[in-house]
Amino acid sequence: MIEHPVVDIELVVPYGSILVILPAGATADINGITTEWGKLHSKVDEVGAHGSLHVRISGEVGYVRLKVRHTRR
Repeated sequence: MIEHPVVDIELVVPYGSILVILPAGATADINGITTEWGKLHSKVDEVGAHGSLHVRISGEVGYVRLKVRHTRR
């Protein structure tokens, strides 16, 4: 259980794959990430209901594939 409304994640990854799985109703902002040749993909909304979990992802990634999605049922 996450007790804070906003969680910051900072990435420094030169290569590989990253999968971020969020609980239902959570939102994520991936606009703080800079990449060289990577692919960034988010299946979650950037803005949600007041009080829901919001994750801000930032940092520098090189040849990285980042995917953000909600948990599967």
